[in-house]
Amino acid sequence: MTIALLWGGITTAQDNFKIPFDRITLKLDGRIDYQNTNQEKNGKNSNTQGFQTSKMVLQTDIDLYKGLHFFYRQQFKRYNDAPTDGLGKQIEKLGISYEYNAWKITVGKQWFNIGSYEQYYDPNDVYSYSGANSIAPCWKTGVNIAYNIKNQQFGFQVVNGTETKGQNDLYYNIYWYGNLADGFIIPMINVATDMDTNHMGYISEIGARWNFGPLKLDTDLVYIRDLRGTSLSKDDTFYSIPVQLLYEGKHFRPGVKYIYDNRDAKNIVAKDSNGKDIKYNKNVEGYTIEGFLNYYPFEGKDFNFHAVATYTNSNTIDTRPKKSEDLSSFRFMIGIRFGFDIFGKKN
Repeated sequence: MTIALLWGGITTAQDNFKIPFDRITLKLDGRIDYQNTNQEKNGKNSNTQGFQTSKMVLQTDIDLYKGLHFFYRQQFKRYNDAPTDGLGKQIEKLGISYEYNAWKITVGKQWFNIGSYEQYYDPNDVYSYSGANSIAPCWKTGVNIAYNIKNQQFGFQVVNGTETKGQNDLYYNIYWYGNLADGFIIPMINVATDMDTNHMGYISEIGARWNFGPLKLDTDLVYIRDLRGTSLSKDDTFYSIPVQLLYEGKHFRPGVKYIYDNRDAKNIVAKDSNGKDIKYNKNVEGYTIEGFLNYYPFEGKDFNFHAVATYTNSNTIDTRPKKSEDLSSFRFMIGIRFGFDIFGKKN
């Protein structure tokens, strides 16, 4: 249906834009896995297994006219989430961008430019996210003004904040996507805040890719404080350190990943068994170690078979009686990941 509508739109709009197919991309992307997870929580074991369809995404980008672009990206889930910005959460990108010389202006639902390689990856290439990046927003509705120079981009964004019904906060984001030593180091840095004088929220990430030929080392530091809509209290700090080493071979691409997570929330308000308000503190600290092997049978194609082993350990200290916990899990996963252009290939 999407292809038919797009074809009809192009046909009827010939007098306005005359869009040839070589200026359009339409891509489908997804992953299908078998997963087996053994978990131990406070000394009790449990096991789950099954087949899981990961994020299925349809996206398009169209060069409309002399630097004017249309973009759209949709995932095939979250249809029941209530719209907050005029779009449901299954719509991740929808808007218009305009490029003039070194400048680019983007309006609509778009990538929230945070300085993290873990978030910058295609979601179907990530087998485990760090804790902080699991709650960090990726797609926001707003405006972005960017300046590109010598393979670097400097930008300023104003986007919606909590994305809840009746939200009235905005996030102001400045970022730098850089290039140092002729691409040996590719840094990504951002600082975003909601400018709330009562309890100012922050999302700041510092990432860098280190290129050693086919070896790629990605290092991130993720810091989130008082993120409205997800924070446990008005004093909630969450930071993560994901590190990934990947060998980009012609067909085989093995890698390892390490994640350190720490979340510290104070003065959380909850109801006790009698319905009275109580305050408590909660600290969660843990780490993840992961190894994976991707096999690309077709050179230059976005298609692979993969096998992944992941071990996670975390400790929760909760000041409420009998609420602390120790958790460890081991997950084994094998699957297929695919992405292909349905038609066209934009330059």
